[in-house]
Amino acid sequence: MTPEARARTTAYERERRAKNPKAAIEAYRRWRAKNLDRVRAESRIRTRQWYAENREYALAQKKIKYATDPAERESRSNFNLKRHYGITFEEKQAMFEAQGRRCAICRGIDTSKRPWHVDHCHVTKKVRGILCGHCNIMIGRARDSREVLIRAAAYLEEHS
Repeated sequence: MTPEARARTTAYERERRAKNPKAAIEAYRRWRAKNLDRVRAESRIRTRQWYAENREYALAQKKIKYATDPAERESRSNFNLKRHYGITFEEKQAMFEAQGRRCAICRGIDTSKRPWHVDHCHVTKKVRGILCGHCNIMIGRARDSREVLIRAAAYLEEHS
């Protein structure tokens, strides 16, 4: 289509929309339903292009929203729990309550402002319990190896 023809079509479309906006809206909805895959693909392209051009602004806005909106923090927390561990925030809280609101290993009450950690098996992805930061790091440094932890306990017993 030539630019002149496109301009005439655009002018015609503007005139048609002005005369009967409801019909124009319905026609667009029908067209969109038929071309949904194309519309979504083009939208993804536009979104990615905008993000590439405005990345710093988008990240700054996301950071502001996270800092000021408790619902955003809770929503992101729920999303991450479900994505990484397959549990909801309510299931995590129930597990923590069942542990007496204490670390599953040291039985301590974490007094820092840091969040509690969901301990899970990296092989089976099964959630084992809720840990304080120190115990979570200890398990991670031992690479989830029972043998390493037993040797560490024996070492401490021998050198105490």
